[in-house]
Amino acid sequence: MKIMMWMIIFASWILAVYAPIQIHGEVEDPIALDNQVEEGLNDQILNEYEAFYIYDHMASYLSRPEVGLSGFAKFFRESANEELEHARKFSEFVNKRNSKVVLKNILLASSGVPMDFKNIHEVIDTAIGKELEVTAHINALHKLASKMNDATVIHTWRKLQIVKHCK
Repeated sequence: MKIMMWMIIFASWILAVYAPIQIHGEVEDPIALDNQVEEGLNDQILNEYEAFYIYDHMASYLSRPEVGLSGFAKFFRESANEELEHARKFSEFVNKRNSKVVLKNILLASSGVPMDFKNIHEVIDTAIGKELEVTAHINALHKLASKMNDATVIHTWRKLQIVKHCK
């Protein structure tokens, strides 16, 4: 009985100390993002999740016994995880800027991405196309943030090394 009482007291203490931190979250800048920048960041989060999904799909294809390209499969699995991390960093950034993350549907079937690849060339062409798309969107977001004079967006992206090729 005493153990149960101490467990309840301990759990209450944990909730009292840590729950407010989790409920309110961490806000780096109380000024919310401009609506256009917020929408663009939510689109970028979708792009990153799409890239994760595509690269993971590629890794699955390449690791099939009949395809047998395990080195390529490993590369695309690592690339998928990197894109997932980018999506999470963008989400964390939006939240820390006192704005709202809106996750959108991933619709690969209508995006032109093959559901089954013919060969490694098609895999690589698809990956290059997706990387160009993601990079173009990041560059457009960078320009938009500059236009809106939102130095925090630009500084944070560089600090997190999400954007490697911003001008």
